[in-house]
Amino acid sequence: MKDRLPALIAILMLLGLVGITWWAADYADRAFPVDPELEVNQEPDAWSGAFIMLQSDEKGVPVTRLDGTRLRHYPHDGSYEIDEPKLISQRLDSPRVIASSDIAYAYNDITLIHMIGNSHAHRFATKDSNALDITSEKLIVYPEEDIMETDQPAVVIQGDSRLIGDGMKYNNTTRKLDVYANSGVRIAPKDMPSSSNPSN
Repeated sequence: MKDRLPALIAILMLLGLVGITWWAADYADRAFPVDPELEVNQEPDAWSGAFIMLQSDEKGVPVTRLDGTRLRHYPHDGSYEIDEPKLISQRLDSPRVIASSDIAYAYNDITLIHMIGNSHAHRFATKDSNALDITSEKLIVYPEEDIMETDQPAVVIQGDSRLIGDGMKYNNTTRKLDVYANSGVRIAPKDMPSSSNPSN
């Protein structure tokens, strides 16, 4: 029995240590509750009524104007939601373009804008070509590149010419227009300047 006594004492001490450790851990959990992981807040943290935003080039000349009747900023992704947006591109070396829609979502410091619902873009006439109108349910605009595109059905009208496609891309700097999967084309000869083809 005397030979077993040290082993029994060691076992009892070990069991006591385990019990004390468990109690201490449980007490710490109850005494110092850990906050659950914070959910991402998808509510706007800033908003305004009617507004105007101007974007300038490196010389300080305004090249893009964005306005709307209401604006909301979302901190979780840095995006803006804009009611009744109007986007104006007015670069010195490119034709003026005005785009509008029911609502817009602007991302990446407003370098990417999704214009949703009754989207319409009007490029003013130049000395070489008639005005250009684009309508679609969605227009994706890259203001810094002066490019707009859509993967939705689009109608493009220039003068007496009309193109209907399942998507399009227009570069206002190069004046290049690509209409994808043309489902209806009517091009008037006078709307096809020798320097460019509006249905490329």
